[in-house]
Amino acid sequence: MAAPGLSGYDILVLQDGTEAKAGGRTDEQVELIRGFSRRFYGIVLRAQDAAEIEQETKALYALLTDAEKAALGWPNLRGTLSLAWALAPGARDTLTSDIGPTLHQVHCPVLALNGSKDSQVPPRENLGRIESELKAGGNRDYTLRTLPGLNHLFQTCSTGATSEYLKIEETMSPAALQAVSDGIAAKTGPSH
Repeated sequence: MAAPGLSGYDILVLQDGTEAKAGGRTDEQVELIRGFSRRFYGIVLRAQDAAEIEQETKALYALLTDAEKAALGWPNLRGTLSLAWALAPGARDTLTSDIGPTLHQVHCPVLALNGSKDSQVPPRENLGRIESELKAGGNRDYTLRTLPGLNHLFQTCSTGATSEYLKIEETMSPAALQAVSDGIAAKTGPSH
């Protein structure tokens, strides 16, 4: 459920843009954010240690244009675009993670569900990669579904932005629960 199919780097760059779009940023601002994300995550991947990450990140911040600052909400960078995240243990591991090789080895039935308004794990790109990796590994027994109007937590939502999560009273959409139930029943029902 809402599982990534992309590499950590790719999903974070994509997520930075989809979350910004869900939060009301323009297409131009989304592209500025994604451009910054690529440069920022590149530093984390390249740097040899925390001191180098901090030095290069501060140099990157110094070169931000006014348009980039406005798009990013400078200087209040949060989450994966913050220096604190870049310096945290595991940041590089997150960026280099890739589920693809593991999906090649999966030969059991797979049910993969994503919400259509998921700004953290956008369905088209992630389900597309999950499908291509399963096929490449020879698995033909899978079901991939995008559930309309649901966010990353499978709540019925307006925008899909993470800022919306706590405002939604629904824990999980009945449609998501039904999709899971139907998926299990299809593989374990009377005909199996």
